[in-house]
Amino acid sequence: MSGRKRCFMPFLSKCGCSKQSSELSKRAKPSVLDYSHSNLNSVPDEIIANETTLEELFLDYNRLDELPRWLFQCHSLRVLSLNDNRLRTLHSAISNLIYLERLDVSKNCMESLPNTLDMCRRLSCLEASSNLFIALPDVVLKMFNLRELYLNSNCLHSLPDNFDE
Repeated sequence: MSGRKRCFMPFLSKCGCSKQSSELSKRAKPSVLDYSHSNLNSVPDEIIANETTLEELFLDYNRLDELPRWLFQCHSLRVLSLNDNRLRTLHSAISNLIYLERLDVSKNCMESLPNTLDMCRRLSCLEASSNLFIALPDVVLKMFNLRELYLNSNCLHSLPDNFDE
């Protein structure tokens, strides 16, 4: 989820129909939005205008300390990257993101994860490194499709006995 370029709008070829192409680009809604390194203190409101088409949202390297509840109305999200912000918690409404496959909350100030995170049944990768976890969040043990879990640089004292099952 590092600094690779992302395309925000579909490619429109130059066919001499500039008026038609211009109208198409106004109607096209992006499936990927990248607001990384934007010095944001809050999530831009215009994101909600793309709630039906948005599949990947990158809000890395900002100064976000909370997420608005409406963000979890973007039901088509597959990737949500919130790396290197000031988040202390995620709203329980994250359970609305039923297509979420990848969540990155690394480098924040989180001590726990919402108990509703297991409702994101397609979540296969959770990156939660460099936070303030002292114990493995209980919800992780209920996430049966989770294939990748990153918790390095936390202060985990121990893992549950049934963690490897």
